[in-house]
Amino acid sequence: MFIAKVTGALVSTQKVEAMRGYKLLVVEPLRVEPVERKSLVGTGRTFVAV
Repeated sequence: MFIAKVTGALVSTQKVEAMRGYKLLVVEPLRVEPVERKSLVGTGRTFVAV
């Protein structure tokens, strides 16, 4: 399982027919803070999730 923070939405002018009706979200994966291990911190990377 991955935990991520939604940072935005993506709008597509053209989609493959099978993808119609799906929301595209821009997300940043989170990881456990390495020193105290009490919170989640962003990785600085982003990707699109369906």
